Amino acid sequence: MIHFLRNDKGDTLLELMVFSDDGTTDVRSAVNINHYTDFLLGCDDDKEQQKIKIVFNKLSEARGWYWEVYRKRINKNPTIKDVESMIGLMVQSAAGVTKLDYITG
Repeated sequence: MIHFLRNDKGDTLLELMVFSDDGTTDVRSAVNINHYTDFLLGCDDDKEQQKIKIVFNKLSEARGWYWEVYRKRINKNPTIKDVESMIGLMVQSAAGVTKLDYITG
């Protein structure tokens, strides 16, 4: 499953993909730097820009967090549904903070 953050024009700023490769669940993230930069530059408030930067930084590091924290400390043998649910909550929360649309596909 892929989790997207999109702007009001439908442009994808971020996608987080949860997939299974040879039975091992993994996470892949990608930020569309053009749409992200336009979104960030369109924000006039410095505090809002900082908040957006922090959210995108955390989401772009989701794979590392998944392997280094989630799998080691929280759930050592997660199912793909466990990971999809966890990533979905992360992206939904980010959508609320950044006022972007959360879409799955």
